[in-house]
Amino acid sequence: MNSLNPDKISLIINEMIEEFSSCYLNKYYYGDLPNKEEEAIRIFMNGLCAIFALSLKEVFPQGKYFLWLTKEGGKHLLLNIDHNFYDIRGYVPDYTLNGFLEEVNIEECISLFPYDYFENESFYEDMIKILSTRGKNYIRQRNWSTSLK
Repeated sequence: MNSLNPDKISLIINEMIEEFSSCYLNKYYYGDLPNKEEEAIRIFMNGLCAIFALSLKEVFPQGKYFLWLTKEGGKHLLLNIDHNFYDIRGYVPDYTLNGFLEEVNIEECISLFPYDYFENESFYEDMIKILSTRGKNYIRQRNWSTSLK
């Protein structure tokens, strides 16, 4: 089995973006979106970062949640996997994270972000399940190990 590295984890994240685009953007947006990947990134960078981090944690249970408090006062949830940070954009080099990083637990993650984007809580649970299943299937299809090197 092949071990995972930041490039492979970024490929898995791209698969999760594709799943979000096909399951949600096509359902909730009417008309053409010229770039669904950019729209998915915009959504998860502007309010649904916790949902993405929760989904990624399902794929990589060894990951740890980190809250990034920017110097401008913003907050964004990242997942740290093997000393590397990830969000919807893929691997995020820590030198680009100017601000404050703090490890947080799952309860803190959920309480920090208002989930009023869509109808109800089951929507988020469904989204997490669908995105994480796509990531797990991608790993399995390539016979990759979830151990990191």
